[in-house]
Amino acid sequence: MENIAIFDIGSARTKALFLINENGNVIQYNEKLDSFISSKVNSNNILDESYLIEEFIPQLTLLKDKAIDKGCSKLLLIGTHIFRTISNSAAVNSLIDEKLGKLNSIPGWVEGALFYKSQFGKFPDHKICVLDIGGGSVQISFGIKEDLVYSIPTGTFSLEKQFQENKDRANENELFKMSEFISTEIANTSKRDADVIVMGSNCMRDFIESCRSHIGDTSDVETFYSLNLLRDIYSLLKCRPYETVKDFYPQNSMFMYGADKALLNVILIAEFLRIDKIHPTNDSVSSALATILSKSSEELSNFSISITNLK
Repeated sequence: MENIAIFDIGSARTKALFLINENGNVIQYNEKLDSFISSKVNSNNILDESYLIEEFIPQLTLLKDKAIDKGCSKLLLIGTHIFRTISNSAAVNSLIDEKLGKLNSIPGWVEGALFYKSQFGKFPDHKICVLDIGGGSVQISFGIKEDLVYSIPTGTFSLEKQFQENKDRANENELFKMSEFISTEIANTSKRDADVIVMGSNCMRDFIESCRSHIGDTSDVETFYSLNLLRDIYSLLKCRPYETVKDFYPQNSMFMYGADKALLNVILIAEFLRIDKIHPTNDSVSSALATILSKSSEELSNFSISITNLK
C-alpha cells in the first residue's frame, strides 16, 4: 500500500489521517484543524471565498506539506455537509481543486454508507443502526445502499448556529426547540429493524468514558451502554457554561461545546427506534476510509471517490 493522507473537511473541523506503510505495517497518525468554516457562511448561504483563500486553504496546505514530509504520495480530500449545502459550492470546490487537489464533495448517503461499512460485521449477533454525528449533519444508516441511509441537518454546529444565541451554552428553551427540530427530521425517516445503535464521531467513546468517571459510574461495560446512561450524562451537561463542563473531557475540551447537542441527537433517535443498547466508537468517516484503503483503493470507485497524486 502507498502512503496516503486523508483530509475529512467538515463544518466545524478538518480531520487529517496519515496512513504510513512502515515495513509492511500500516501506521496511522491523526491530526485535526478546528476551522469552524460554517461560521463563514452568510445569510445567503454563501461561504466567504476570501476566507478560504487567505486562511483556510493555507492551513490545509500546511497539512498537505506535512503529509508529503511523512512520505505520502497520495491525498484523499473529502467534503461533507457544508459542501453539499452552500450556494457557491462550484466556486469553492474549484478553489480547493486548484490549490490542494480534487475535492470529493460526497452526498450524505455516501457519508453514512462508508461509516456503516466500517462497522458491519463487528456485531454479528445484532442488527445495527449506525449514527455518524457531525458538525453539519447526522447520518442514520441501516446499510450501504442509498435507500438505507438518512442524512438529517441536525449536526452539532448546525443546531448551535440555528437555535443557540450564546455559544457558551444552550438554555432550556433553545434545547426544547432543538429537540422539536430533531424529532421532526427523524419523523421523516423510516423505522428500520435494529436493536443496537453504533454512534460515532472521532472521539465519542473517549468522551463517554471520561464523563462516566465524572458521574461516578464504575460499572464494567464491555460493549453496550444503556440509553439511561446517556440521559444521565446529558442531564449533567445541559444548560451549563462551557467553563463548568470542559473538564469532563479534558483530552478534547473543544468537543464540549457541542457535546449536549450530540447526545440530544442520539437520545432522540434511540427513543424513536426504541433501542436501549448503545455502542460509542471513536471511528469516523475518515477512519472508515482508512480501513477501506488499507485493503484496496479500488472499492472507493463504487462511491465515485477519486484520489489526488501528490507531487
